[in-house]
Amino acid sequence: MESAKRLLATLTAVFPDLPGFPDVDLVVDLESGEANHHTVLRDFRSAFKEETAHPSQMGVLAELIRISLSEPDTIENAWMTVFLERWPRSGPLWSSLSPETKRHIKSS
Repeated sequence: MESAKRLLATLTAVFPDLPGFPDVDLVVDLESGEANHHTVLRDFRSAFKEETAHPSQMGVLAELIRISLSEPDTIENAWMTVFLERWPRSGPLWSSLSPETKRHIKSS
C-alpha cells in the first residue's frame, strides 16, 4: 500500500456499506495530508464489526492484512498497533487469516 488514500480506497471498496466509514473528517484530513495509515485504520476499526461482515469480505480483508504485513514499514506497523495487537484470537477474522499472518501477529 503506497498511501493512506489507497488504503482507504481499498477498505471502502471491500466494505462499501460500513456505517460511519469513512468519517468525513478522515477524508478531509487525507486530502490535506494530515492523515496516515494509522488514522485510516483507527477510523476503520471503530466502524468494523466482524460479525456483520460477509465471509468474502473477511477473505479479502485477511489477504490485505497478509500483504500489508509482508514488509516491515508504516502500513505493517499501523495494522499491528492499531488493528491487530488486541484483536481476539478467535472469531471470523482470526479464522480467515493465513497461518503466516497468525505467526507474524503472535511473534510481534
